Amino acid sequence: MTQSSRAGVLVVLGAGAIALAHRRGWIASSRAWMRVALAVCAAGVVIAGGYVAERHYLENRFEDAGQSQDLTSALRWANDIRDARIAIGGIRGVFTQFPFYGTDLSNQVQWLGERGPHDAFNRIPDCRRWRETINAGHYTHVVTTFDPYLPGTMRNSPEGRWTQSDPNARVVVSQGPVRVFQITGPLNPAGCKGQRPLSHKQLHRVPGLNSSLKSNN
Repeated sequence: MTQSSRAGVLVVLGAGAIALAHRRGWIASSRAWMRVALAVCAAGVVIAGGYVAERHYLENRFEDAGQSQDLTSALRWANDIRDARIAIGGIRGVFTQFPFYGTDLSNQVQWLGERGPHDAFNRIPDCRRWRETINAGHYTHVVTTFDPYLPGTMRNSPEGRWTQSDPNARVVVSQGPVRVFQITGPLNPAGCKGQRPLSHKQLHRVPGLNSSLKSNN
């Protein structure tokens, strides 16, 4: 039985209870009987509408994140994933972790970083440590997002390249600079030769964000 059907059953039961109360004299006047009946019907409509809205939300949430974010395909993918361990990388991933828990919230999701001075939690700076962190967390999937808050013309990210260059990382979603990988085995930290680490600029500021903050001051 669907949720809307349950709401309909409640309305019918409520109407039956009102009719029984009216026959037994618990509701004395016809006017009072009509008021109670209308109140029950109105409550039934509200409940049924709430069920329908809830179902629509759960089935369609996170389906479109907007073209500028290039995350729509990745978020749709997450709706159908259950009991996964998902690692998120890239600056944009800091703000988009929740949708990857899936519709039943059964996935475990973690933005990958490492502790820095003064309790900071920074991006992982190089390929070797990135792969070691993925292996240590026993992640089944990795989602890499772009560096700047606005991706511009980027087609990949450092974390995306570090992951994609390992044979045990299989691309299952690719949209703009965003990648979703299925991890089929341990990643090889020794296979990072030629992979560039993050620059100081990439580690310590969001491109475009600092300049916009200055212009607003």
